[in-house]
Order: sequence, then C-alpha cells, then structure tokens
Amino acid sequence: VPADLRFAPARSLDAGAAVPFAQTTSEGTPPQAGSVARIASWILENPVAETGLWALGVLLLSWVADALAKRILLRVISGVVARTRFTWDDALQERRVFHHLAHVAPAAVLYYGAVLVPGLPVPVSQVAQRVALSLMVLVIAVSANAFLSAVNDIYSNRPDAKSRPIKGYLQIVAIVLWIGAAILIVSTLLDKRPTIFLGGLAGLTAVVLLVFRDTI
Repeated sequence: VPADLRFAPARSLDAGAAVPFAQTTSEGTPPQAGSVARIASWILENPVAETGLWALGVLLLSWVADALAKRILLRVISGVVARTRFTWDDALQERRVFHHLAHVAPAAVLYYGAVLVPGLPVPVSQVAQRVALSLMVLVIAVSANAFLSAVNDIYSNRPDAKSRPIKGYLQIVAIVLWIGAAILIVSTLLDKRPTIFLGGLAGLTAVVLLVFRDTI
C-alpha cells in the first residue's frame, strides 16, 4: 500500500484530555440536572428552607399582583376615563382613587397566600393574615378619603358651590371614616372585636360634633 494512503494509528485519549462532547454523569445525565436534583433533595430534607422559599414565592406573587394592577388595570381605567365626556371620572382619576384601590391586590395575595406556605406555624400565618387584612382596610380608607376629595372637586364646579359649600360636611365624614378605619385596624391586629372600642368612638364623635358645631 502506498505510504500516502496508509491510515494513521488511532491515538489513545489520555484520562485528563478534554472530550469534545457534553460531560455526563455515570447514569448518563448531564451534571446540571444532577445539581438541580441535589438542590431539590436538599430543600425537601430541610423544612425551614422549603418554608422560606414558599414565603418568598408568596411575596413575589404579591409584587407581581401589584405590578399587574398598576400597569394593566390602571391603564385600562385611564383609557376609559379619557374617552368619556363626564367630568366626575376625571376628578376620581386626578385624586388617584383607582391608584389607591390597586394596592388591594397585593394585600389580598398576602392574605390568601399565608395559609399556603407549608411548615409555617399557625400563629405566624394568622398574624400575617391579620396584617394583610389591616393593610386592605387602610387602603380602602385612603381610597375613600380620596373619593371624598373628588366629590368636593365635582361639587365645586356647581354655580352655587361658593354659597353652599359642603367641604365641612365631607371633613366630618372623613374624620368618622378614619376613626372607624383605625378601630378596625387595631381590632384586627389585636384579634379583638371592634365593639370593644365603640366606647372610645362615641367619645371621639362627641368631640368632633363639638369642634364642627358651627358647620353643622
């Protein structure tokens, strides 16, 4: 056989030589899959880590709900408000009533997601739910207060608004609103019935009536 047509002898691969193919484990699976399996096994064997990851997931879902409510829902509402010929929805938009209401979404996710976290002690989940419920009450109170301001703005466009203002009455409603919200928040956080604080509410109402007696 001519020398130029002879086959060169196959070179043996050293043990440390690089192989141009993807490395595999002894079972034939890529090392990345083995790492993921080991991490998953470690999480399952450590309940604290599993609980922490679930809690982190609930917080992440809460953030996603807040982002979706602001970027999608508010954009839709803003588009509807811009297309209408009414003025009252513009006042609601300017007072950011819908913007405040959007914060109910993340609080609701926290409220319902607290009981889904595995391994979380029942007292801890109950505290988390009470905090989330208190946040929802606060958000609704802020939204209602902004709504009252929008009502005053709408009424101010009337011809007789200067001679018959309603701002004082709306302020009384706002004070009662905030007192009621404060009672609900405190009673929720302390896990007490709101009726316990009604005695203090009656006293504060008397003070409010005394302060605004000229308006009334």
